[in-house]
Amino acid sequence: MIKIVAYYGRYQNKTSLSIEPGGILHNETETSNKNNSQMSKYKIQMPSRSALAMLHLLQENDAYRKLFSSLWNDNISIKIRLKPEKDLMDVQGNQLSSILLWEYIELEDALHWLSTLGGAFSNLGEHDRKFAVKAGDNALKQLIVAQKFGDKMVIAKCWLFVAMSLMQQEYFDKAAFIVKRVHAHCRNARGIKDLAGSGKLVAMCRGIWARLQYEARKSQNSTPAQNNEEVEIEFKFTPPSDFLQKLEDLGAEKLKFKTMKDVYLDTPKFELIRKDNWLRYRDGKIELKVPVESEHHKARNTVYKELTCLRDIEQHLGYKVPPDVENLPDGWIILATVETRRQHWAWQQFNIVHDKLPDGFEIGEIELVSSSSDPCHLAAMTAKLDKIAAQLGLAKQVKGKVNHCLRTQNPEAFKILSDEQEKYENEKP
Repeated sequence: MIKIVAYYGRYQNKTSLSIEPGGILHNETETSNKNNSQMSKYKIQMPSRSALAMLHLLQENDAYRKLFSSLWNDNISIKIRLKPEKDLMDVQGNQLSSILLWEYIELEDALHWLSTLGGAFSNLGEHDRKFAVKAGDNALKQLIVAQKFGDKMVIAKCWLFVAMSLMQQEYFDKAAFIVKRVHAHCRNARGIKDLAGSGKLVAMCRGIWARLQYEARKSQNSTPAQNNEEVEIEFKFTPPSDFLQKLEDLGAEKLKFKTMKDVYLDTPKFELIRKDNWLRYRDGKIELKVPVESEHHKARNTVYKELTCLRDIEQHLGYKVPPDVENLPDGWIILATVETRRQHWAWQQFNIVHDKLPDGFEIGEIELVSSSSDPCHLAAMTAKLDKIAAQLGLAKQVKGKVNHCLRTQNPEAFKILSDEQEKYENEKP
């Protein structure tokens, strides 16, 4: 007979069974003391789950029990001390772990794709501002994914990507603030100083900082000179049905097509539009259109300087202006928001655009750019604009897409602007 006893320490939770020769399960769980004294005794240790699984097979499976008895001599006693094991994962726990694992796999994959896409946008952003904006949006998506991971190193890198985007958009102060914060975090013992790779992040911060200083100096040195030189003179018109065909017959070259979003700001008393000043944020970039005093500006041709340097804009207006349209300070309102699909053409020295708004409104503009606001020079440019307007059969007009949007977005401003423009409509060149 083979007697098997399985127990934990000090015979707690004891389980036993007896097997007779031939693999027959003995009905009694205990044998006499006499038989016990004649048995060969073995003591072994087994993991609890393995031992209990073996006992279950011995009780329930005849083939396994016969095989087991054939490998052991009769009259033996086997005492199995069960070793406690850590709880294994149950079915529900396995499902939860599987969901969590796949979530991390998908997040990591998304992070890699966003990183590749962000590099492409950032590279294109060196030449086109709208791609710099997309690079910033992409970096914010990377930041969301990184925060779900909880990886502090990746989070810090994403913030540097945001700073790069802001630098390309010429928001130098915001970019500098982010770079300083990340650099301090890398050098702080409570931050990520002791993490592997923090040294590389410090080097990245220094590299971006050097580039940031260079770009800021270049912007300060170049932008004011450009603003003092270039003057735009243009006229607006409602495109006739055969306008595109006329451009083709003229030999105009069809150039780029783009979509853009302009947000115009003013004070609550509309101080800017009363002076014919237009503070515009085009795809996040600030511009101020300032009228050049001339008879040509009042003769259905508009003559403006465009200021794009924040310092020059504030110097011209005499007060601070918001750096962006988010969270406007007191004393500023959104005058109008204009979303436009624009098609460009070029013919000789003329810039020709055809704008279409989401509601179907269409407007055209023909523009010349001058390096001088000398009255004689402006007169020559006006003559050229008059000639092309007659050649294409276009009727000049003062009102444009801003008037159209103000009608529904800001009726009070629309009335003020209409009253001012009514004076110009009654004057002839």
